[in-house]
Amino acid sequence: MKLLVATALGVALLAGCSGGGSPSVAPGVPATNAQHVSSAFPSAVSETMNPNHFPPVHSSCGNHVRIVVLGIVDCRFTQMGNHGGAVNIDTSHLMGLATVSPTSGTTKTDFLVTGVLSGQGYFIVETQTRKLRVVVSVSL
Repeated sequence: MKLLVATALGVALLAGCSGGGSPSVAPGVPATNAQHVSSAFPSAVSETMNPNHFPPVHSSCGNHVRIVVLGIVDCRFTQMGNHGGAVNIDTSHLMGLATVSPTSGTTKTDFLVTGVLSGQGYFIVETQTRKLRVVVSVSL
């Protein structure tokens, strides 16, 4: 029994001393070289998910929509290489100042922005690879 406890304690001490508790240090690499390990071996997931590898989303109505109460602006959102791809609109930051209809479609869908109350907010246009923030200013 004493041997089992001593072995477990020894293994725990060795694991603590090897640098295994730090996620930035690769096993068997001294801690002094840790900064070189993370830059020399970039994560494959971070490279493929980096949005800068994809073209930006463009808005036919610009990045700042100015509209009057009860006014309507027609917008279309495109992205090079995303012909007919899905587009979703997050209107949670408009705070009731304006509506966007419909809230999902494709790059060929016409989205209508309608002014409801005076003020300023924004909505997020999201494709499969990128996002675009469109500020909406509604005036009387």
